[in-house]
Amino acid sequence: MSDDRHDDGSITTLLRAVKAGAKDAYGLLWAKIYDAARRIAHNRFRREPQGQVLQPTALVHEVYLELLGNEHLPTDNRTELWKLLTRVMSNYLCDEARRRLAVKHGGNLTRVELPDNVEAPGADLELVIAAHEVLERLESDHPRAASAYRLSELAGFKDVEVGHMLGVSERTVRNDLAFARALIGVARGGSNGREGTTR
Repeated sequence: MSDDRHDDGSITTLLRAVKAGAKDAYGLLWAKIYDAARRIAHNRFRREPQGQVLQPTALVHEVYLELLGNEHLPTDNRTELWKLLTRVMSNYLCDEARRRLAVKHGGNLTRVELPDNVEAPGADLELVIAAHEVLERLESDHPRAASAYRLSELAGFKDVEVGHMLGVSERTVRNDLAFARALIGVARGGSNGREGTTR
């Protein structure tokens, strides 16, 4: 990714300004990270099975709305910011997959109008949900491995960058990633995209 992901100083300053309630701070922060958020969203869609419920641009818009006024927005840690972005995206995609499956199976839910290029629900949506649930369990039981996975596979950072952000060696990052990829790969029914590679 470009330098918008790595500019710690200005992003951290804007995060603090948002928390302090500074006028227009959130808009400035979002303008700073928008391109990175779009790349993360595109990265997510390359890794997910077919049958997804949104397109990357729409997903980024949903993330914007979710983070607006979010009390969990980190105050001075851009690592947590990127992890939060991937978490919000994962939660939203999983919720949409569950909603579509419920409608397919006759659930008494209000039908939501989605873009014309949205595909019909099916077994692939169940894989989205399964992978999400595995990552949530991983985050609870092995938080460092989950963080490595979010930063590497979902946010697109290189292994050496992830190691620096988490304060561990590159070898530890690779071991954590291998562990996380194996678990999530099983949930998806096999490897996907760049998973299993070293960067």
